[in-house]
Amino acid sequence: MKKGLRLVSLVLFVTVSLSCASGSPREVARRFLTALVSLDIEEARRYAARETLPSLDLLQAFVALVPEGERSALSVRSFRLEDVVEEGERIRVDYLIEGEGRQSLYLVKEGGEWKVLWPMEW
Repeated sequence: MKKGLRLVSLVLFVTVSLSCASGSPREVARRFLTALVSLDIEEARRYAARETLPSLDLLQAFVALVPEGERSALSVRSFRLEDVVEEGERIRVDYLIEGEGRQSLYLVKEGGEWKVLWPMEW
C-alpha cells in the first residue's frame, strides 16, 4: 500500500513539475522555434499568439509549394536560446540561428498562457 502511494505521489509530482516548467516563456519559445525550424507549422501554431497565425498560414502555404524532397533546404539546422528579458507586459527571448545571427521573439499572455508573437518579415 505504501509503495503504491509513493508511486502515485511521484507521478503526481513529476506531472505538476513538468506542466509548470512547460509553460515558461523560455520553454514556449524553445518549442515554437523547434517546430518552426523543422517546418512543423501545426506544432508551431500551438505556441503562437492569435496575431501570429496569419504569418504561420503564409509560411505553410509557401512550404506547400516546395517539393517534399527539397524542403530540408528551407529548414535551419540549429538554434540556441540566449536571454529572456521582461519588457512590461511581454517577454523578449533572444536566440541565435546558425548562420543568421541573433534574433528575438516576443511572448505575450493569452488566456493565461505565454504565446509567441512572430510576424513574418520579408
